[in-house]
Amino acid sequence: MGTVQSVPDYSLVTTYLHKLAGRESISENDPFWNQLFSNSLPDTAAVISKLKENDVMKTFCESLIMNADVSKNFITLVKVFLSRCSELATSVECDNVMYIWQTTNALCILRNVCLSLLENMAEEKLVDLFKCTHSDNPVICQLDKRAEIDHLNNFIHRLLDIVIDIPLSTLTYALHLETLNCILVLLSCQVFLSSPVQPIYDVFIHDVSADEANAFIHRLVGNFVKQVTNTSCLISSEKPSKEHSADLMPTISKLSSLFTGNKSFEKECKPTQRATSLSHLSSLIILILMNYGDKDEGSKQINGNVFKTALSIICYTPTSQSQQTSFFVDFSRLYSTLCTTIAEECGCGTLLLYYLMQCNQSIQAFILSKTEIDDLVLPILKIIHSASSKVSNHVYMSLIVLLIFTEDADFNKSVHTIKLQSVPWYTDRHLTNVSLGDVIVSVITRLLYLNMRQHFDGYLNTNSLAALANMSQHFRNIGVYPAQKIFELLTYLMKQYDRCNASLMLPDHHSLDSDHPGPSTAQKQTLEEVIKLLLEVISFCLTKEILLHNENFIYAMLQQSHVFTMLREYVMFKDDMLVIDKIVAFFLLKLEEQNLLSQPMTVSQIQIIISDSAKHMPEFESQKVSSMKFHYVEEESSKDFFIPYIWSIVFNESGMNWNTECLKQSDYDVDV
Repeated sequence: MGTVQSVPDYSLVTTYLHKLAGRESISENDPFWNQLFSNSLPDTAAVISKLKENDVMKTFCESLIMNADVSKNFITLVKVFLSRCSELATSVECDNVMYIWQTTNALCILRNVCLSLLENMAEEKLVDLFKCTHSDNPVICQLDKRAEIDHLNNFIHRLLDIVIDIPLSTLTYALHLETLNCILVLLSCQVFLSSPVQPIYDVFIHDVSADEANAFIHRLVGNFVKQVTNTSCLISSEKPSKEHSADLMPTISKLSSLFTGNKSFEKECKPTQRATSLSHLSSLIILILMNYGDKDEGSKQINGNVFKTALSIICYTPTSQSQQTSFFVDFSRLYSTLCTTIAEECGCGTLLLYYLMQCNQSIQAFILSKTEIDDLVLPILKIIHSASSKVSNHVYMSLIVLLIFTEDADFNKSVHTIKLQSVPWYTDRHLTNVSLGDVIVSVITRLLYLNMRQHFDGYLNTNSLAALANMSQHFRNIGVYPAQKIFELLTYLMKQYDRCNASLMLPDHHSLDSDHPGPSTAQKQTLEEVIKLLLEVISFCLTKEILLHNENFIYAMLQQSHVFTMLREYVMFKDDMLVIDKIVAFFLLKLEEQNLLSQPMTVSQIQIIISDSAKHMPEFESQKVSSMKFHYVEEESSKDFFIPYIWSIVFNESGMNWNTECLKQSDYDVDV
């Protein structure tokens, strides 16, 4: 025994869409809306391909705009959705599956119309559709003007209300998913439109209250932390019943495929991908909202951004002072989720960690207090280690996060006490029984070496050396390999500097004027800056307290002491060499006193002498003050980096079929 699934008439759905875009007005009470929202669509690849070839969605939107002044059907669609929102909470309480499903379908249509308009036309067209009035009488239109303009505002606020107020369950999962998709589309006006002042943008920035932003961000962070899933994601072409409410999401996906012409519906509906889509969308929207808003000196919000302020007031446990202004998140679960997300090499995970630590001091303090910090740091180091022929934005962000970590003295001390049995992804050498600190130093010096060979990226140099400098003041029992890497890097840089300097001194070398230096001159300047910074890093290590516990560092310095002879030939390095020369001379003298220089000795024997000599080393007058610290400071123009980077992640990971050829800028890294 069994039941035969009915196959809906695809032509009927197309007929409904044509009627919606036509000149005939459809009233709010017309049964047409229930019929339109109640259709489930078959996943027929041939039909979808044909719709894509015929450019159905673009044609549909063009007709909708052309007939909007006559039919008013789009604004009626919006009003139907808004009226449904008023009864949505009651429908959820009553388990009214059909009502929820129809509302989700309505959102899917609205989302795809908005996306097509933003991509192919202009925001003004979309805003005009929200402004359409239902009267040809100019007096009535004038009186009703404000109310009609507010339809856009009301629509956005109802979307926020769904996320904030509607409980998340298997029954409402698809509704939440489609709501976040719709919000994501509206936020895309940031990149699809060239105008700096936009109505949609203004609603999110100026019309969302602090309380509303707090509740919205709280729900999004909660979605991310809990990794909310719809565990019963089953594909069906039947209308949902109360017993099959889990079929809602595939139905909505099929409706979306009609609009987008997605060729790979089966791929889009993989259960594993769907299971994490809501939490992933939540994190993407948080990232986008962090770069909404402008600096306003009179505002109490961070850079005039209520959403960034909302992120800053997340608390771990309620306190008497914070109960009225904060909301609470399980920081332990947040930390575990961040570790998992970043370990999957997901760009949004690293960015979210960055914003959480930049905006929220409580979260930053909690993360840095974790004894198992290697669970978070190792995936970040793996990403940095992946930099080879191309330095990605993901590498940049990972390095920034690492620099923020190294600003904390306790972090720099603890990483040398965390022991690792192996680091399988480190390819240059088989690392076993090393400290987390050793791995960090090895990865940073490797990145510097690759950068100075291939890219000469000043940003990478500065942040890498700043992180290394912060750590160097707390080196303890550093291993042989990372210590060697530091001085091998210095040797390589000096050899490059020698070659560059010699090239510039050739008689047939013709450099450009000082305002426009040639490549060799620019290369020399970069090399000089990096060498001086690296010498500072080494100098920070040369206090008695640090050297007492770092005989491997002293041994590597003496082993590569010939590089200091090269450095002494250049006057610009003279001041940076003062401490180093004294320390090297001190230990060489101790070795000479033991008459060891002329005798073959093992490394361990030499290290014993070094360790004993360090106990009697005097404090030299010109030694660097070890309290110096480098801080990461976000540049004023940071949005020029973050906005394209975040939207590149959205285009690649949101699961929507974006037409990136319509972007107003070209600096987006989108997978084809």
